[in-house]
Amino acid sequence: MRILYLHADSIDYELIGKEIPDAENTDQKRVKIVDVLVMFTSIEKSDNSDSAINAINDIMKKLNQLKINKLLIYPYAHLSNDLATPKNAKQILNKLIQYSNQQNIETYSSPFGWNKKFNISVKGHPLAEGFRVIKQEKPNAAIMKTQKKLQNEKKEIDKFHKFAIIDTNGDIYEINKKNW
Repeated sequence: MRILYLHADSIDYELIGKEIPDAENTDQKRVKIVDVLVMFTSIEKSDNSDSAINAINDIMKKLNQLKINKLLIYPYAHLSNDLATPKNAKQILNKLIQYSNQQNIETYSSPFGWNKKFNISVKGHPLAEGFRVIKQEKPNAAIMKTQKKLQNEKKEIDKFHKFAIIDTNGDIYEINKKNW
Protein backbone atom coordinates (compact mmCIF):
# COMPACT_ATOMS: atom_id res chain seq x y z
CA MET A 1 0.00 0.00 0.00
CA ARG A 2 1.29 3.40 -0.91
CA ILE A 3 0.05 6.51 0.79
CA LEU A 4 0.62 10.16 0.01
CA TYR A 5 -0.78 12.20 2.87
CA LEU A 6 -1.38 15.93 2.84
CA HIS A 7 -2.62 18.09 5.71
CA ALA A 8 -5.09 20.31 3.92
CA ASP A 9 -6.80 23.56 4.79
CA SER A 10 -9.46 22.20 2.45
CA ILE A 11 -10.10 19.78 -0.36
CA ASP A 12 -13.03 19.78 -2.69
CA TYR A 13 -13.68 17.21 -5.36
CA GLU A 14 -16.29 16.65 -8.03
CA LEU A 15 -17.16 13.34 -9.64
CA ILE A 16 -16.74 13.47 -13.41
CA GLY A 17 -17.50 9.91 -14.50
CA LYS A 18 -16.91 6.24 -13.82
CA GLU A 19 -13.38 5.24 -14.72
CA ILE A 20 -13.87 1.47 -14.43
CA PRO A 21 -16.91 -0.83 -14.69
CA ASP A 22 -16.48 -1.84 -11.02
CA ALA A 23 -16.73 1.76 -9.81
CA GLU A 24 -18.47 2.25 -6.49
CA ASN A 25 -22.12 3.34 -6.62
CA THR A 26 -22.57 6.71 -4.97
CA ASP A 27 -24.84 9.71 -4.63
CA GLN A 28 -21.87 12.02 -4.08
CA LYS A 29 -21.41 14.70 -6.75
CA ARG A 30 -19.43 17.46 -5.08
CA VAL A 31 -17.74 17.37 -1.70
CA LYS A 32 -15.73 19.89 0.34
CA ILE A 33 -13.91 19.08 3.58
CA VAL A 34 -11.87 21.52 5.67
CA ASP A 35 -8.87 20.96 8.00
CA VAL A 36 -8.37 17.33 7.05
CA LEU A 37 -5.57 14.83 6.51
CA VAL A 38 -6.01 13.61 2.93
CA MET A 39 -4.78 10.05 2.48
CA PHE A 40 -4.23 9.40 -1.24
CA THR A 41 -4.03 5.61 -1.28
CA SER A 42 -2.99 2.96 -3.81
CA ILE A 43 -3.88 -0.60 -2.89
CA GLU A 44 -1.33 -3.11 -4.17
CA LYS A 45 -1.52 -6.83 -4.96
CA SER A 46 0.27 -7.84 -1.77
CA ASP A 47 -2.05 -5.83 0.51
CA ASN A 48 -4.64 -7.38 2.81
CA SER A 49 -6.70 -6.40 5.84
CA ASP A 50 -3.57 -6.38 8.02
CA SER A 51 -2.09 -3.78 5.66
CA ALA A 52 -5.18 -1.65 6.20
CA ILE A 53 -4.86 -1.87 9.99
CA ASN A 54 -1.14 -1.06 9.82
CA ALA A 55 -1.85 1.93 7.57
CA ILE A 56 -4.49 3.39 9.90
CA ASN A 57 -2.27 2.81 12.94
CA ASP A 58 0.47 4.74 11.14
CA ILE A 59 -1.92 7.53 10.10
CA MET A 60 -3.24 7.80 13.67
CA LYS A 61 0.27 8.81 14.79
CA LYS A 62 0.26 11.54 12.15
CA LEU A 63 -3.22 12.72 13.19
CA ASN A 64 -2.04 12.94 16.80
CA GLN A 65 1.03 14.95 15.76
CA LEU A 66 -1.16 17.32 13.78
CA LYS A 67 -3.75 17.49 16.57
CA ILE A 68 -6.63 16.79 14.19
CA ASN A 69 -9.12 13.94 13.96
CA LYS A 70 -10.43 14.22 10.40
CA LEU A 71 -9.32 11.87 7.62
CA LEU A 72 -10.25 11.60 3.94
CA ILE A 73 -9.37 8.24 2.39
CA TYR A 74 -8.96 8.98 -1.31
CA PRO A 75 -8.34 6.00 -3.65
CA TYR A 76 -5.50 7.08 -5.91
CA ALA A 77 -4.17 4.39 -8.25
CA HIS A 78 -1.44 6.67 -9.60
CA LEU A 79 0.99 5.90 -6.76
CA SER A 80 1.73 2.31 -7.83
CA ASN A 81 2.16 0.14 -10.89
CA ASP A 82 1.41 -3.06 -8.93
CA LEU A 83 -2.28 -2.49 -8.22
CA ALA A 84 -4.66 -4.97 -6.63
CA THR A 85 -7.72 -6.05 -8.57
CA PRO A 86 -10.66 -3.66 -8.19
CA LYS A 87 -12.51 -6.24 -6.09
CA ASN A 88 -9.60 -6.66 -3.65
CA ALA A 89 -8.87 -2.94 -3.60
CA LYS A 90 -12.48 -2.15 -2.63
CA GLN A 91 -12.36 -4.73 0.17
CA ILE A 92 -9.17 -3.27 1.59
CA LEU A 93 -10.43 0.31 1.24
CA ASN A 94 -13.56 -0.74 3.13
CA LYS A 95 -11.32 -2.20 5.86
CA LEU A 96 -9.41 1.11 6.02
CA ILE A 97 -12.69 2.98 6.48
CA GLN A 98 -14.10 0.49 8.98
CA TYR A 99 -10.95 0.38 11.13
CA SER A 100 -10.56 4.15 11.00
CA ASN A 101 -14.14 4.57 12.24
CA GLN A 102 -13.50 2.02 15.01
CA GLN A 103 -10.62 4.24 16.16
CA ASN A 104 -13.08 7.16 16.48
CA ILE A 105 -11.52 9.06 13.60
CA GLU A 106 -13.93 11.31 11.72
CA THR A 107 -13.55 9.47 8.42
CA TYR A 108 -14.57 10.43 4.91
CA SER A 109 -13.91 8.55 1.69
CA SER A 110 -14.07 9.50 -1.93
CA PRO A 111 -15.73 6.94 -4.23
CA PHE A 112 -13.58 4.18 -5.70
CA GLY A 113 -13.25 3.90 -9.48
CA TRP A 114 -14.32 7.42 -10.41
CA ASN A 115 -12.57 10.11 -12.38
CA LYS A 116 -12.58 13.13 -10.09
CA LYS A 117 -11.63 16.75 -10.43
CA PHE A 118 -10.18 18.15 -7.22
CA ASN A 119 -8.77 21.29 -5.66
CA ILE A 120 -6.63 21.09 -2.57
CA SER A 121 -5.03 23.72 -0.38
CA VAL A 122 -2.17 22.16 1.58
CA LYS A 123 -0.94 23.71 4.81
CA GLY A 124 2.62 24.99 4.80
CA HIS A 125 4.21 23.34 7.84
CA PRO A 126 6.93 20.65 8.01
CA LEU A 127 4.50 17.80 8.80
CA ALA A 128 1.96 18.75 6.13
CA GLU A 129 3.24 16.32 3.50
CA GLY A 130 4.45 12.75 3.64
CA PHE A 131 4.67 9.46 1.85
CA ARG A 132 4.39 5.96 3.29
CA VAL A 133 4.83 2.47 1.90
CA ILE A 134 3.03 -0.10 4.03
CA LYS A 135 4.35 -3.62 3.46
CA GLN A 136 3.55 -6.88 5.10
CA GLU A 137 6.28 -7.76 7.55
CA LYS A 138 8.29 -10.77 6.40
CA PRO A 139 9.67 -13.12 9.02
CA ASN A 140 13.38 -12.77 9.69
CA ALA A 141 15.39 -15.24 7.58
CA ALA A 142 17.46 -16.43 10.56
CA ILE A 143 14.28 -17.15 12.54
CA MET A 144 12.82 -19.10 9.62
CA LYS A 145 16.08 -21.09 9.28
CA THR A 146 16.01 -21.88 12.99
CA GLN A 147 12.36 -22.93 12.90
CA LYS A 148 13.07 -25.25 9.98
CA LYS A 149 16.03 -26.83 11.80
CA LEU A 150 13.93 -27.36 14.90
CA GLN A 151 11.14 -28.96 12.88
CA ASN A 152 13.58 -31.30 11.14
CA GLU A 153 15.45 -32.17 14.33
CA LYS A 154 14.42 -35.65 15.56
CA LYS A 155 16.89 -36.17 18.42
CA GLU A 156 15.55 -36.33 21.94
CA ILE A 157 17.94 -35.32 24.69
CA ASP A 158 15.27 -35.48 27.32
CA LYS A 159 11.60 -36.37 26.83
CA PHE A 160 10.41 -33.24 28.57
CA HIS A 161 13.27 -30.77 28.19
CA LYS A 162 15.53 -29.80 25.36
CA PHE A 163 18.21 -27.17 25.74
CA ALA A 164 19.97 -25.44 22.90
CA ILE A 165 21.83 -22.29 22.07
CA ILE A 166 20.80 -20.56 18.87
CA ASP A 167 23.25 -18.06 17.47
CA THR A 168 22.44 -15.04 15.31
CA ASN A 169 23.05 -17.07 12.13
CA GLY A 170 20.33 -19.49 13.15
CA ASP A 171 22.75 -22.33 13.97
CA ILE A 172 21.60 -24.58 16.79
CA TYR A 173 23.99 -26.00 19.39
CA GLU A 174 22.36 -28.66 21.49
CA ILE A 175 23.23 -28.95 25.15
CA ASN A 176 22.61 -32.24 26.83
CA LYS A 177 23.35 -33.54 30.30
CA LYS A 178 26.64 -35.04 29.10
CA ASN A 179 27.94 -31.54 28.20
CA TRP A 180 27.11 -30.02 31.62
